[in-house]
Amino acid sequence: MAGPTAGGGGPAQFPKEYAARQAMNQEATIYFAAAVAGLIGIVTVFHLVRVAARNASLASAPTVVASPFFYASRLLRNVLLRKVPGLPSAGHACLAVTYVALNIVLTFTHLLDNPVMSLKSNVASRSGWLSLANMCLAIFLGMKNTPLGYLTTWSYERLNSLHQIVGYTTMSLVIVHAAAYTDYFGASGNLARLRVIDETYGIVAGFTMLTLVVVAFTLRRRYYELFYVVHVSFFVLTIVFTGLHQPDIPKRIFVITATGAGIWVFDRIIRIVRVCWYSVGNTATVYPLPHGGTRIVLRKPPAGARSGEHCFLWMPSVRLLEMHPFTMAAMDPLEFVVASYDGFTSDLHKFARASPGATVRASVEGSYGSFPDPAAYDKVVLIAGGSGASFIVGMALNLLQRVRPGYRQSVEFVWMVKDYDHFDWFAGHLSTIRHTLNASISLFVTRSPQPDMTITLGQVDLHNAATPYTPDSAPGSPVDLEEKYPLPLERPRSALVRHISDPEKSGADSDFSSPVSHLSASPAIPYLQPAQAAGRSHVHGIPITYGRPDVSEIVRKAVDGTPVNQRVLVMCCGPDGLTTEVRNTTARSISRKGPTVELHCEQFGW
Repeated sequence: MAGPTAGGGGPAQFPKEYAARQAMNQEATIYFAAAVAGLIGIVTVFHLVRVAARNASLASAPTVVASPFFYASRLLRNVLLRKVPGLPSAGHACLAVTYVALNIVLTFTHLLDNPVMSLKSNVASRSGWLSLANMCLAIFLGMKNTPLGYLTTWSYERLNSLHQIVGYTTMSLVIVHAAAYTDYFGASGNLARLRVIDETYGIVAGFTMLTLVVVAFTLRRRYYELFYVVHVSFFVLTIVFTGLHQPDIPKRIFVITATGAGIWVFDRIIRIVRVCWYSVGNTATVYPLPHGGTRIVLRKPPAGARSGEHCFLWMPSVRLLEMHPFTMAAMDPLEFVVASYDGFTSDLHKFARASPGATVRASVEGSYGSFPDPAAYDKVVLIAGGSGASFIVGMALNLLQRVRPGYRQSVEFVWMVKDYDHFDWFAGHLSTIRHTLNASISLFVTRSPQPDMTITLGQVDLHNAATPYTPDSAPGSPVDLEEKYPLPLERPRSALVRHISDPEKSGADSDFSSPVSHLSASPAIPYLQPAQAAGRSHVHGIPITYGRPDVSEIVRKAVDGTPVNQRVLVMCCGPDGLTTEVRNTTARSISRKGPTVELHCEQFGW
């Protein structure tokens, strides 16, 4: 983007050559934008055609003309849905490889071929233009209110891995841009050019962007709150100094920078307006749960929200300047169930324990998240690991509200936890799901019960228990409130899980970090009464099995047992090992002659 002057030639000495190079750089930027739009168009069309075919029930009996499309679609999904290292799926990997290759090709091709302009200066200029275009793309993919959420099944959290790849690519182009120009100026004896104020602004912008990348590698997973503050602050600095680096509007470089800034500001304005709107007359009531859990009941939910989606929660009494995303486990009233890990969630649980049943000022922003309509499928398989049940329970309750009268639908619900007291977080909802949906519910405890951990639902340690959540202190609900909001059973212990319900934090339950295996419980344990085994035997009549299930077998049996003219939806939320196993097994189960299979993995691990 910069250009040499004294000592190396510049626009004043070679105006035609520089004008020609700028025109070619603009063309390359347009090619890049067109190629990215084409990739988005391909994904969008593929998604919309599949949705239209599913709604028309064409997949169960495809015509001669449509058969090649359906068979090709299933073959592709069998491959593209599978997990690959570092990315959610092979489909993400294909997009990433195509995108990186596009940048490499455009950086080193279609360059000005003129003896006056050196290759190094041409590459430096081109990489500068492309870095700006990529920065705009990174901002677009990072939008919370992204239009891609309406065009495809990918809302912002599912685009985050691509957002990161674009960010790293942008940083790489900036490094090429800076290194090539520095070498060029040095070879032409014009290093003084780097002390020009416009170039100084560019150097500062490069280092602020480098800080974003370094912080993403080092702080994002361990200290998310600190990462977020640094990320936003240094992003703003990067935009400002990039604009100052090339402030000339006629060059059109400034226009690209202003476009990226405009996208970001527009998204922020939408979010701020929502927070202000939903803060009017809104309150949250908090209740402590066993094992570091916290239940939050909000008075005023966001318009059009559905259980299973998530929104950003603001509770100034806990932390004034922070908002965090949590899954909406239930609606009417809006309910969050939050696992305590660190930072905000830890402070939230401490507040709930200190003031159980307290009602405080709150607001929400959202809702976000996109997923298939579970009511559109003949069989639904819901699999949760740890606190991933927030999403899976939300989907079951979502289905409960959307299922058509008289329509018999097969629902399988599988939930794995490390300690059985976690079942108390959703005990009432499990009972509702079982009886209202006639669902098959399987509950698994992956840790063997300890003799001193025996406790049954309704027993309360009066010395340690907090004020109970009773019908007198809670808003009404279609479910019996004593079941929906069970009494706290014991003093919450140290956090055992990362916060899967928080999409902007890494989620990893160590007990599920590797693919689950065949049931490993002792045959003498699973169905014993609490007096015979040191653990509960059921939750509201739903048996508890001690051991790890064979998740792959559960998915295979669900798909194989479905007629070819029906549709199966597999949904999973939990740690990496669990979602990888579910993802790969479901992908392998998509066959040319089998039922229609859809997969949705809700995993927030960045």
